[in-house]
Amino acid sequence: MDMKRVLVTGGAGFIGSHLVDALMDGGHSVTVVDNLSTGKIENIQRLLPQRGFAFEKRDLAEPVGRDLLENCSVVFHLAANADVRAGTANPRVHFDQNIQVTYNLLEGVRQTDTEDFIFTSTSTVYGDAQTIPGLRALSAGLSLRGLEARM
Repeated sequence: MDMKRVLVTGGAGFIGSHLVDALMDGGHSVTVVDNLSTGKIENIQRLLPQRGFAFEKRDLAEPVGRDLLENCSVVFHLAANADVRAGTANPRVHFDQNIQVTYNLLEGVRQTDTEDFIFTSTSTVYGDAQTIPGLRALSAGLSLRGLEARM
């Protein structure tokens, strides 16, 4: 597996920080961008002094410049407003923090040589489940090898 320069938005969040751990363990150079509105610096604190790791506290609601994506091979976009109630009360919150941020990143990727843009979502897109499936039902047909094969 070739070492890549990877950008992880929302990398100080719970899921993002675990992804960052796996990428660092895989020998990749990782830059985390997070506004720390819900993410916690404690989730990535131990990585701050490591070579090949960088953290930038930044709000991606503003256009993304080449400085952030220059020489970046892969973008993992995990940054989003996770507070469903806030977005329900004020839909502009979801627009600004989810749609506008994603658009800004995609525009930045379009203008650079970034090879891959990997977008994640949440289970809220499926609505309220009537029943919660067991782990066996969720894992049917899924492969954890997919991410590794792409890298």
